[in-house]
Amino acid sequence: MKAINIIVVGVGGQGILTLASILSEGALAKGYEVLTAETHGMSQRGGSVIVHVRIGKDITAPLIPIGGADYILGLELIEVVRYLHYGNRNTFVIANDKVIAPPLAPKVPRAEELKSIIESRVNKAVFIPASNIALNLGVPQSANMVILGSIARILKNYVDLKVMKKLVSKVGRGKIAEANLRAFEIGYTEISKYVE
Repeated sequence: MKAINIIVVGVGGQGILTLASILSEGALAKGYEVLTAETHGMSQRGGSVIVHVRIGKDITAPLIPIGGADYILGLELIEVVRYLHYGNRNTFVIANDKVIAPPLAPKVPRAEELKSIIESRVNKAVFIPASNIALNLGVPQSANMVILGSIARILKNYVDLKVMKKLVSKVGRGKIAEANLRAFEIGYTEISKYVE
């Protein structure tokens, strides 16, 4: 099978690594090979973050070539635009509709401007209010689980959902863990409005 190439982007502190890790574990549990590579600044909260995730058989390199992403998952719109060069016309973008102003930025584009740029470069882009969903659940940090649930629905034949849900329920304790699982389930349902 051809590798499924997924770019995950956002800013430090949004749980990008957690999202990529649980997605990878879900694919491994289904019997696929997975290679991941974190290529930018996790240590800096608020800094740009990109993780490459490759799922398939006989994958030989962890990095996705420019123009080679099947999916771009974004937790922040500026970062999605920053890394659009990893996509192509057929790349499917699933993004949180949030904009986080970079430190010292003189001017920050509006969400609608960024969405327009994304839509001009790919045939399919879905913008999910993941941050608002997470806020309504009382755990703003669970926006990453909304996006994770969305890609889990799309890749349901390539990931073990039970394993993923188990891992999601271990992110945090008590009410936080419950909110994370609920966020995952909402993302799983939400994407069905666009793909099925």
